[in-house]
Amino acid sequence: MSAGRSKGAFTLIELLVVIAIIAILAAILFPVFAQAREKARAISCLSNIKQLMLGMQMYAQDYDGHIGAVSTYGCANSGPEVPPQQGEGSWQALSLYYPYIKNSQIYRCPDDNGPSDYGQVVWNPTNGAMYSYECEPWGQAPPELDMIGAQARGPAGTIIIAESSNVWIWDWGEANGSQSLWPRLCAPHNGGLNVGFVDGHAKWRQYRSLTTADFGDNSNNGNGYPATLTDPNNNNAALPYTSCW
Repeated sequence: MSAGRSKGAFTLIELLVVIAIIAILAAILFPVFAQAREKARAISCLSNIKQLMLGMQMYAQDYDGHIGAVSTYGCANSGPEVPPQQGEGSWQALSLYYPYIKNSQIYRCPDDNGPSDYGQVVWNPTNGAMYSYECEPWGQAPPELDMIGAQARGPAGTIIIAESSNVWIWDWGEANGSQSLWPRLCAPHNGGLNVGFVDGHAKWRQYRSLTTADFGDNSNNGNGYPATLTDPNNNNAALPYTSCW
């Protein structure tokens, strides 16, 4: 009688085939799992912005319709005016809404890799400055939320909060947003970012689809200027966008 292989044993080739099948399945499924995790993080981030918008609206109800954006720069005590929720110093905005939110985790995107996750738009060519300095003659009292939304795209089309590397968005006063709007926006979610609108709703927007009109700019016949990044050290040559996170 010939000595066959032991009952129940696997040959080397069979083991290699099984390993190859497992590797193929892993290669197929792992990206799917990664996409599912990213989708969950993006949804959680969107919920954060929705909560921040609710906090802003409640703040506005208590302050005659006005939103908050303040700086203590130039003051003897130039520290934060209210307890910071985003590690900020002299310049603050969203932290002013914490008493209405009472959850520090709301200020952190699950995809966070930077110093600040969310910022508030504090200037546009139509409204002008939407912030106040405690000890400097710059800016003005933040306007009423309804005034910010009374632009070409209305409150449902005017962004006031966005994912950002800075707590203040668009404060340098450049009309096309090349210095303090586009470079500060972060797009960690498949080339896009979550934003909050004046009317209180939040949604995902593709970075490349944005224009300054989305941020309350009525210039250029209400069309604004498209998202762009320029290099001030190279004759303002166009730069490709990469997520600031």
